[in-house]
Amino acid sequence: MKNSPSNSLVPSNGSSDVTFSRDEAIPASVTCNIHPWMKAYLVIRPNPYGVVTSADGSFEIENLPVGEELEFQLWHEKGGYLDEFTLGGKKTSAKRGRIDFTVEEGGTDLGDIVVDGKVFN
Repeated sequence: MKNSPSNSLVPSNGSSDVTFSRDEAIPASVTCNIHPWMKAYLVIRPNPYGVVTSADGSFEIENLPVGEELEFQLWHEKGGYLDEFTLGGKKTSAKRGRIDFTVEEGGTDLGDIVVDGKVFN
């Protein structure tokens, strides 16, 4: 990690402010030393774009710049970077989970992104 670690004891319904001075290449783990089931990941990037899938696995990233080629990175807590998957019905390999595409006017539907369940074992 490029940023210094933080270890704050946060009371119930409390908060802790942490400032990050550098971007991170991978999601940063946020954990609780008292309650090990409490875990989250924080993406530290220089842009406002990011998404967590809904319960059915769907997602939408709003307000992306139209007409620009953008790089997206697919990552999962158990599988890490998703390097092999099916994207819109086509087998796809992606170094460190990175895919590039251009957002079209009115939106771009990637179709289904299907990942082999073995990745999560």
